Amino acid sequence: MSKALDARLKSQDLIDPEMVEAAIHFWFTDNQHLRSPFPAAIQAQLKDDATEKFLDWGAKVPEKAKKELNDEILAEKFEEILFEQAILLVKTEDE
Repeated sequence: MSKALDARLKSQDLIDPEMVEAAIHFWFTDNQHLRSPFPAAIQAQLKDDATEKFLDWGAKVPEKAKKELNDEILAEKFEEILFEQAILLVKTEDE
């Protein structure tokens, strides 16, 4: 992750940077019965793109709504963005 993106992630108070790292680690690593759905060739770009889009989404959440968000909702939203961004990066049906 670029230094600027990392700094942006750490400078806001809605999204836990450790949650983002944990989600990325989970999805980029094979886990027992679950194989990583993301080709190694796109993982670095995907990490940056998904994190940036997640931060953009978080910046638009109204203050009132932020109080109602919990870690589970945030994790699900990040995973949704992760998969959306991955679709944009793959070039072949096999990927």
